[in-house]
Amino acid sequence: MESDKMLDDNELSTIRRKVHAAVESGELIKPKTCELCGCDPLAEEVKIWNPKPKRVGLVAHHWKGYDHPLEVWWVCYPCNRWLIGQHNGKLTKAQTIELFKNRYKI
Repeated sequence: MESDKMLDDNELSTIRRKVHAAVESGELIKPKTCELCGCDPLAEEVKIWNPKPKRVGLVAHHWKGYDHPLEVWWVCYPCNRWLIGQHNGKLTKAQTIELFKNRYKI
């Protein structure tokens, strides 16, 4: 599977099932807070940089691409939208967090 190709619904479903199975088995640990902005997306707290997200909860962001289905970053939906297009997996998580903090002055 190539990182830059568009995946069809079956491929995406397979990846989502792998992530879900890994969470269920304990191989992946899903935190309660976003790994980028630190919010608890299920709490009624105001987001630092996006006060009215349309969706709540955490999503598994495949920051190194779908070729690495279990290398995920648990982020809230607004952070996931921000991350899409920010990098292609070449930045480390630390570099991405720094980029985010500088952008939103947090």
